This record gives sequence, structure tokens and C-alpha cells, in this order.
Amino acid sequence: MHLSNPRLGRLTAFLILGGAVLHAQGTQTGNIAGTVKETGTNKPIAGARVVLTTQQGDRVTTTNAQGAFRFALLIPGPVTVKVNAEGFLGASLNSRVLVGDTNITDFPLKPVSEAQTTVVVLASANIVDKTDAKAGQNFTLENISDLPVNNRTVANIASLAPGVSTDANGLTIRGGQSTQVLYLVDGADVADPVTGGFSAQLNEDMLSDVQVLSGGVSAEYGRFTGGVVNTVTKSGTNDFTGILRLTATDPAWNAYNPLNRGLAGTTTYKDTHSIQQNFVVSGPIIRDTLFFIVGYRAQAPFARLTANQTTADPVYGGGQPYYLSQTDDRKDIKIDWQITADHRVFWQYNKTQIDQKGRDYGFFLGGGSTSLATLSNQPNTFSYYTLGYQGQLTSSMLLSAHYGYKKETLGGPGGGGQGGPVPMMVDNQTGNIFDNGFFGEDGDARPIQNGSLSLLTFLNGAGEHELKVGLDWYESSHSAANSQSPTNTFIFFNGFTVDPNSGGSTAISNRVFDVNSPGTTSLQVWVPVLGAKAKNTIQAAYANDKWKLNANWSFNVGVRADNFKSTNDLGTNNFNLTTITPRLAAIWDLRGDGAWISQLSFGEYAGQVLQGATDGASVVGNPAEYDYVYLGGDPLQRSSFSTTPFKVYDPALYRHSNIIDSNLKMPTMQEVSYSLKHADGQNGFWSLAYSRRRWKNFVDDFVDLQTNPVDANDLTQTTVKNDPSLWRTYQSLELQFQSQVTEAFSWGGNVTFSELKGNYEGGQVGTQEQLHNYGPLAGEPGALPGALTRAQMSPEGYLLADVPVRARITSNYLVHLGPGKLNFGAILAYTSGGVYNKTASAPTPAGLSTFGGTYTEYFAPRGAFRFPDTYRMDLQIAYEVPVWRKATFFTQVNLVNFPNHQLQASWNTSASVAAGNVWRPGANYGLARTSNDYITARAVQVSAGIKF
Repeated sequence: MHLSNPRLGRLTAFLILGGAVLHAQGTQTGNIAGTVKETGTNKPIAGARVVLTTQQGDRVTTTNAQGAFRFALLIPGPVTVKVNAEGFLGASLNSRVLVGDTNITDFPLKPVSEAQTTVVVLASANIVDKTDAKAGQNFTLENISDLPVNNRTVANIASLAPGVSTDANGLTIRGGQSTQVLYLVDGADVADPVTGGFSAQLNEDMLSDVQVLSGGVSAEYGRFTGGVVNTVTKSGTNDFTGILRLTATDPAWNAYNPLNRGLAGTTTYKDTHSIQQNFVVSGPIIRDTLFFIVGYRAQAPFARLTANQTTADPVYGGGQPYYLSQTDDRKDIKIDWQITADHRVFWQYNKTQIDQKGRDYGFFLGGGSTSLATLSNQPNTFSYYTLGYQGQLTSSMLLSAHYGYKKETLGGPGGGGQGGPVPMMVDNQTGNIFDNGFFGEDGDARPIQNGSLSLLTFLNGAGEHELKVGLDWYESSHSAANSQSPTNTFIFFNGFTVDPNSGGSTAISNRVFDVNSPGTTSLQVWVPVLGAKAKNTIQAAYANDKWKLNANWSFNVGVRADNFKSTNDLGTNNFNLTTITPRLAAIWDLRGDGAWISQLSFGEYAGQVLQGATDGASVVGNPAEYDYVYLGGDPLQRSSFSTTPFKVYDPALYRHSNIIDSNLKMPTMQEVSYSLKHADGQNGFWSLAYSRRRWKNFVDDFVDLQTNPVDANDLTQTTVKNDPSLWRTYQSLELQFQSQVTEAFSWGGNVTFSELKGNYEGGQVGTQEQLHNYGPLAGEPGALPGALTRAQMSPEGYLLADVPVRARITSNYLVHLGPGKLNFGAILAYTSGGVYNKTASAPTPAGLSTFGGTYTEYFAPRGAFRFPDTYRMDLQIAYEVPVWRKATFFTQVNLVNFPNHQLQASWNTSASVAAGNVWRPGANYGLARTSNDYITARAVQVSAGIKF
């Protein structure tokens, strides 16, 4: 008998219905397991020889008394399993190792007397691991290459998974905030510790697997309340392989949305073509033992807005042509040392340099830049390295140790304004800036270190157990002086004394200084603290048991303890606490064969307080500000201003004004989920999952009056602490499927129906929910007189990340054309319209003016209005053909929104408050503001190259 299924590889690449034998935080390996039985009787065959052929050599084992075998610590990629037993016909299976998953296969062997051939080629694996309760999706390099994923970024890949959406700041997973996603690359935590976003810069052709974990996550993962995005890069193998790719874009190929060319009367921007080069090569240094892979990616000088003009009106000296340029160089190297078949050491290093020259920050002040001197440069460095060991100590004990270091530095030498040693001058009437640009040469450093040590043992007793215990360590820090300009001096003035077109528009004599308006005509001096650092540390221990009671019932039982600690630049503790979170799941295999799986799980997850929130209690990124009244004379001379500042903000002087509650609790999320999964090993799978989430311990800022103010500039105190009245809930129904319809055609995807409600948008970068920013207990007993109500400032309803329906459907059609292969890949994306609110800026009641002059008032329930639904179809046409020996030429054309449906996704929602507290829409309410109010117009990206 001979059964074959060439469709297996394409199908298996999408499957996620399995569990890992070994997970360190940031799992980089997968596993193959199975049972060898006699056909018909299902009797286990002990002592069968199992040979696993991998890209890094063969591994051999024998089945135990129950006929079971297991291969762990496998790098992702294709493998072949061959089974032989005396007196039985051999069998083989072609499969693929997926990161974080275990492919489980039953090998039914026939006695030799019944066989007519020597080997049975199995059609596919049973893809459901009934001991694992996780939800999510895996994407492999093959998926990514065969689909028109825009720019092939990790974020765009992960957004194809069920339950994943985006808000203004990044990815959200099952309703969680974008600041609460755990991002891992090769085991290194690569999130931005200040904003929580993904901050690694990768060579797309170095990617191997991207895994999204959205629910049922085991206790070995922590530091999130949304989900996990785990990325693994390629490793070297016994074969020399490589790819050289050139990718080009050109504005002549693309379409433009309305307003993409600029509004009437404003500067028109033009794109230029862009060339990206990707190079990756890998192979053995010592066959079966030592392997390497190196990668290089370069972006030719990129000028998205090339041939710009300074943004100020030409009458003020603007309209000068310049080039905004960006260079982008990314380098990778990875070494794998397979010491023995059971012990592996690896080291990975990635470095990216992205330098931007000619950035126009003038619009920050509502005006523009007047000359080249007012533009700024920003060099940025991103890097990470990992060092790890993975080993099988005995047949029932696995050990994993890992260390990761990620560094991100924004700005630095060569950065900042281009005007030299002169102050920046700002015209209050126009917002235009003169003589110099923003920021200095001191960099903003945001490093992260993380490490883990885990031990997994296989035990028998009331069933089978995979008991995993481990330690997890994380440290983030932030060091930033945040110089505001090269001289840290701003001069604010009002207007000009002469027509600027008469020449010398940037000369001091052409400006007017109004001594009667010190609030608008002044000198502003910033005093940054160089070398200051704030640090957050998390130390965790966990235990997780995957318990298989019998053929039908399995359980996951886990618990995790996290100790959170934050210190500021003086070494003072902001907080120090421990949080314990459980993870539980019951899994029922309806028939005992892995085809139908029902799962019920409960989990609690503890997130973290980001540096963006804890930095407020330090001088990191918070330079002192001194404002002086102008007295007359030459404004470049300090003597022209009052000796005593009329306004001072000094974090070092007013440390008691910004504090962290020492009793702060970490934000947590509780999830209950139920799923039903069905896997047909030959044709595909589908799953239906219901999830309900509730968050608590939200972190917010509370503003109150100072009890003992230092001076008139120290009247309020801001405390970052938990607010039990804030809430956020999410529920969803996720349908996921994948089917190999024919050998040539496959399709799949997911549809998510969800609801996200609450009274807190979340986000921790500045913890800026306004509810408690105008005195304590707004609208509640004990509130300050005239306090604003919750209905005015923080009503309940649908949150901005609410997406009632979201569908991502993918398909591939592969045909042979001449000596090569032609692939058609497509992505259909449908998203319900986003939420917006009926709000306006209203004046703060007189009794609360100390807390600020205005606040945002809601004139309808939260989320009462929605923008239109949007949909988009992306298409890929790709062809590859052998050219010489192992070398293959390939070309791809990716068309994003190829029908060019220029759908409007949002519009202007500005409004004001008229007399009598009446909401009044702005003049442009309901109209498009910029091209960003439309979905992406058709964009064409062409790539070609050689792979071997």
C-alpha cells in the first residue's frame, strides 16, 4: 500500500492545534511525537526504531512499552519520520516542525505477511495535541512568502490571526491594550519599554515562524494582559541555502487617495522610487554539528516625501526645498552548535541602523519650519542578541536556559536641530520656528534584559504528566536627558517689525518682543539631567503540569508568581510587590483519537507598568523648565530677561509632585474560554472558540491639591495608582479554519465577532485618562466643590478598539507552468467601522482652574458613533523557475488593495462648546482631513531574485 499527500506541507504550515513539549519564555523550537501500533488490534509496538531526518542531521530513538516516542528541541522546518519494527511493514511521514507546537502522529504498522511493499507513506499527522489548551495561530516562512502580506512585517503577519486587531498605537489581542502585548524575537523581549510597542527591526527573509498566542496560555508566559507574539528567525542547516532579493516600489505604479497630494493651498508632496535589498545565506560550518546563517538588508536612500519644502508660509521664509532622507541597514548573524543530538547551544545577533535626516518638527507648534536650520536629524540604533542552551538531560528530563538583551537608542551624536549654537525662536502668532530645530545630541536609550531557566520532566502517576518548572527574569531601563534643542533655549516672540521678504527674515531686529505679555513673549530654558536612569524589574517563578489522565481527558494546571519592582534615578523604590496568577484548563477528547477536542480554560494574566508611566517619578526624559519674562534689549542676552523665572517645572525640585503609589498592583486580566476543535489529518481543520475577558487593577493618574506646596508652581500633586472604578470587558466568538481543497488550491482564515466595552481606554504610556485629573473623586461623595461628573469625563460604552466583526480570509492557487510554478495568493480583509465619540473641549469650572483650563466633555455615551466598515483585497502573483542546479529564479508582484477601493475609514470629529454648554460641530466636521482618513490606495511592490 502506498499513500501520499503532497498537500501536507502547505496545510500543516497553518495549523495551531498542538502543544509544545518544551516552552521557555520565547519558545524557539517545536516537537514531534507519536505512537506506533499494530494495525487492526491497536496494540502498542515497543522497541520500534524511529529515525527523524532534520535539516541539522538525523536523530534516532526507540518506542517505549506503550509504543510512544518523542523528539524535542527541534528547530522549525521540514522533517521526515521513518518507523521500522521487526515483523512489520515500515512507515514514513513528511511533516513540518512548528515553533511552540507538537505534531502528534499515530503510526499504524501492518505485519509483513499482509504487506505488498516495503514502506507505507502516511498521508499526514493527527494535528491536535489534546494536552494543550492554547489558542492562536502559527505562520511560517512558506505562509508569509505565498501571501501578499504588506511589507512582510511581524505586525502585519500577526494581524492575520483571529482576535487580533489594531488601535492607534499598535496591535491589540482579544481586546487587550496595545501596551500589554508580549513581543519576543529569538527569545529576546523586544518591546519598547516606554510605549509597549514592537521595536525590533528585522530582515524579512530571516523570518522562520511567527506565533500568536491569544488565549489558554500556559504559566510559563507572563508580563502581558493581551497576548503573545513570538517570532523565531531561521537557523543554519546541513544544506547551503540562500536568497538574494531586490524589492522595488515606484509612485508611477501606485494609486493615490483623495488628499494624498495635499490640500488646496498647501505644499504638494511627491514620492520617489525605493529599492530594498535582502540577502541571506546559511549552511554548515561542520556538518551535523555547527551551523551558521547571516543576513543583510539595506534600503536605498528612502525619500517618502522627497523634494520637500519647509512648511512655513514663504512670506516667513518657508518654502525652501530640501530632502528628507532615510537609510536603513540591518545585519544578522546566528550560530547553532549541535553539541550532540541532545544538546544545543545557539547565539544570535541583530543590529539595525536607521538614520533620518531633515525631519520637520515645526508642525508640532501648529506652524512650520522656515529654513534648513530648523530641520532635525535623528540617528536610531536597534539591536538584540540572544544566548541559549537547550538539552535533553535524560529520556524524561529537558533543560532550557536563555538570555536576551535588546537595545534601542533613539537619537544621539549627529542628531538634533541643524542650526548650531543658537536658540530656537518661535513666533507665537504663526507657530513658525526660526534659527534652529528640536532636540539635541543626547540619545534616548531603552534597553531590556531577560533570562529564563526551565526544567521539564515526564512523570507517570494517575496518568501521564509533563511537569514544567522555571524561573523568568526581566529588566527594563530608560535613560534619556531629552534635550529640547541643541542649546536647550527657546525664545517666544510676537510678529515682525518689517516685511520678512525685504531680507534677513531670521534677523533678531526683525522681531517684536512684547514686554506687556510675559506669558507669550518669553525665554524658555530647559535643563536636562544627563545620565539619569529609571529601572523596572520582574522576577518570576512558575510551574505548569500538562496532565493526560486517559485517552479522553487531559488537564493543564499552572501557577505563576511575579515580583515587580521599580526604582527611579535616585535608587528609591517606586513599588515592590508580588502577584500570583493561576492557569487552568480541562480538555476532553470526544472519541479518544484526537479528531474532536473540547476545551474549557480559565486563566489570570498579570501585565506590567511600563517605563512610560514610572518615568514620571524621576528626571528621566523630564528636563527642568524655567520661563523668564522679557524685559527688553537684545533677547540673546540673558540680562534682557527677568532674573527670576515666572514659571518653573523642575522634576528634581518637585519630586513629591509626581509619585508612584507604593501599594500599586499590577494590571491583570481574567479570561474564561471554551473551544471546539476538529482536525482532519488529510484535509484540514476548523475551530470555534468563545472567550470572555475582564481586566482589573487599571493604572491611572490622580491629580490632587498639594498639602504643602513649595511655591506657586507646586499647587498640584499627581499620583500614579490603581483605580477600582475603571473597567474593561471583552467577549468574542472566533471561527478559524484551513482546508486543502485540491492539491493546487487551499484556503482558510478566521472571522471574529467581538464586543469591547468599558469606561477606560487604557494605555499606560502616560496613564492619561482624564477622570481624576480635576480633583479627587469626580462626581462622587467627598469630591471638590464643582467637580466634574463621570458622565461628563468618562462615560461607559464601546471603547475605541471595539471591532464587532473582523475577517481575514487567505487563499493560494499553485499551478505548474512550464518548468516553473505559478502562485496566486490573496488576502481578503474586512473590518467593522471604528468607534468615535461626540466630544468637545470645554472650559474647566472656575473652582477647578488650578487643575487646568479645559477638559474633554462627552455629549453622548462612549462609542455611540461609528465610522464606515472597510474591506480590502490584496493579491500576489509569483513565479519561480529553476535556472541552474539548486538555483531558482523567482519574481513576485504584491498588489495591496488591487481593486483600489478608496474607502473612507474616518473623518474630522472636531467640535466646540457654545453658550449654555451646547455641543457644536466644527466647520469641517464629517469631512476628510488627510489621506489617512482613507484606507490604503492601491500600492504595487515588485520583487525578484535568486534562491538556492
